[in-house]
Amino acid sequence: MEKKKEMYTPQELIDDFPQLKKMGWSASKIGVLYSAKFLTGYYNGKEKKVNISIDSVKRAIDFINKSNTIHIDFESPNFNKTE
Repeated sequence: MEKKKEMYTPQELIDDFPQLKKMGWSASKIGVLYSAKFLTGYYNGKEKKVNISIDSVKRAIDFINKSNTIHIDFESPNFNKTE
């Protein structure tokens, strides 16, 4: 049985998972998300490349999907305004 790949460069993620591009992600955006600690992985200094964990990408997508379903109604009387 073939072992599943667990670490990808940002460009490999875009190439291997085209749905990320449909979500508006690019290799540079993935790099920014890694730098912001939103995605986990490591920097390979010898190759000068970032390697991102596919599990962290899946967790980020789950988080984004859940976040997009939240609706904040600023006009609601229950919304606390600071004056």
